[in-house]
Amino acid sequence: MSRSTTLSIYDRRRLLIAALLTMVALPTLWWAKRDNPIATPGVAVADVSGALANATGASKTAVKVSGPGTPPGYLSGPGDPSPPAPGEATGPPLEESFTRGGLGSFKAFPPLSEQLCELAFLPDRTRITVENTDNGKRVECLVSRTRLAEGIVIVLDASLFVELSDLAEAPVPVRIRW
Repeated sequence: MSRSTTLSIYDRRRLLIAALLTMVALPTLWWAKRDNPIATPGVAVADVSGALANATGASKTAVKVSGPGTPPGYLSGPGDPSPPAPGEATGPPLEESFTRGGLGSFKAFPPLSEQLCELAFLPDRTRITVENTDNGKRVECLVSRTRLAEGIVIVLDASLFVELSDLAEAPVPVRIRW
């Protein structure tokens, strides 16, 4: 039994209705969204006439290349903030750039010469500092990368965990610095 390649009257009607709806719906949607700047892609336009006037010599004092006392690489002009002094920090504090908080727990690791802790987001053998945020006590350990239970950020050796908190208080809130 072979299927005919011709469309039935019902299939032709469905195609006609779909085509008519599309021909009406698309222009209507375009018309409704044409004044919305988010819905239509556009190009940002910048007024550069003032900058061109400065560059062509209308005001040579507006753009001044670094002079005495100004480190190379900084342009100065009216109302510009002073550049940072050499050695001055310009970003967030370094210790805050590499921290992560969460809950820490413990388990008994096999006896080793090094103090290990299990972590999921740092490479093996990374030296980290773990701080109990409740009491401020800190310990250092080397990362052994592994998957952890949901909600736990770090698992410390029991001997390290005792330096942070009592074992009965596990898990405790910690901040990890690396």
